[in-house]
Amino acid sequence: MKLTHRVSALLAAIIIVGSLGNQWSVDAQSGQSDNGSTPVPAEFDGLIKASRTINLSAPVDGLLESVRIERGDTVSKGQIVATLESTVETATWELAEARARMEAEQRSRRAQLAFLTGKLGREERLHTRGIVSDDELALSRTEHAVGQEAVLEADERKQLAVLEQKRAAAALALRTVYSPIDGVVIERVLSKGELVTRQHQSKIMVLAQIDPLTVEVIVPADIFGTVSVGEQADVVPVGFAQYRSTATVKTVDKVIDAASHSFRVSLELPNPNHRLPAGVKCSVRFNK
Repeated sequence: MKLTHRVSALLAAIIIVGSLGNQWSVDAQSGQSDNGSTPVPAEFDGLIKASRTINLSAPVDGLLESVRIERGDTVSKGQIVATLESTVETATWELAEARARMEAEQRSRRAQLAFLTGKLGREERLHTRGIVSDDELALSRTEHAVGQEAVLEADERKQLAVLEQKRAAAALALRTVYSPIDGVVIERVLSKGELVTRQHQSKIMVLAQIDPLTVEVIVPADIFGTVSVGEQADVVPVGFAQYRSTATVKTVDKVIDAASHSFRVSLELPNPNHRLPAGVKCSVRFNK
């Protein structure tokens, strides 16, 4: 009878120890210690993407005169990548520029005003001596005032000509398409001779910025609050382990996805010389 009690006590002890071991195993797998401390660092699957993708079009409608890039080419910010036909705009700009340079009218009006100013001065002196009548002096003063207005009018026309030249130059500049980023061409949609229209949202090409790259990671909601902006993480690209690098957390979602019980973390990964392509899977380990 005593032996039976001893066996029962031993079995109970084994069950208790086993349950404690199982509980510790669950806590370790979930990344938490038994006292609820900060989660242990774990690896998560991620995707390396281009930091920006741009469907590049033209700001105005027009016929493509040239497309200077091909798929796979590297482009720099501010580089000319395409031009639209601009015969009319070029002629308009040249005409406006010629008008803006014209100064003959201003010189003529100022010369006339100088003459009228001298004439008025002489007649005012003669008027004091009684040689010039009041009517003659009044006429000279009127002519002088009209001369001043003529000079002002010429100056205003000059200013309008300069503004017209700037507007024509701006309209001509819209016929040239520049790259807004440093990146690569991942698709060329239109070619020379095709029409670009804003109504149909025509895109000439698609550009991608791959320095820096963006790493997107979906992590479980259990570690929400333990990943913060500015934190570092080790990133190992699948198939490109030699390019293992360190990324910086840029954004952390503030909303948990109810269906998957997870949230998204985005990191910035330097990619000098475009050594790593976008679209690569990776593993991410946050540095704690």
